[in-house]
Amino acid sequence: MHSSVEPLGIKGYRSHQLWGLYDPRFEHDACGIGFVADAGGRASREIVDAALAALNRVRHRGAVAADHRSGDGAGILLPIPQSLFRDWAQRAGLFPSAPLGVAMAFLSNEPGDDGDRQRQQFRQLLGGVS
Repeated sequence: MHSSVEPLGIKGYRSHQLWGLYDPRFEHDACGIGFVADAGGRASREIVDAALAALNRVRHRGAVAADHRSGDGAGILLPIPQSLFRDWAQRAGLFPSAPLGVAMAFLSNEPGDDGDRQRQQFRQLLGGVS
């Protein structure tokens, strides 16, 4: 099946051809991904530095919004050894052998009621651990 379509109803704009399951009507701005790894599976700071450099080069693709203050959470994903969390738990007076859960929370960084309330509620949820 080969036919040209006007994606998203834009009159006069012709995109790619219909081909198999591909339908260009669903094309729109989209983010991309990058992938940096050691082929031997070795961890290294150089890989993290390469990922951060790549992320810095695509700042304009959505990592920072037009207001220069917010964004879509662009970042890097990497494994964190359990031993790091277990050491932290022991220093915090928790049982390092207890079941482990890790969370990421995006709280307001604005001073005042909303940000302060969110941080207080989060600390209560954690049982005073911060």
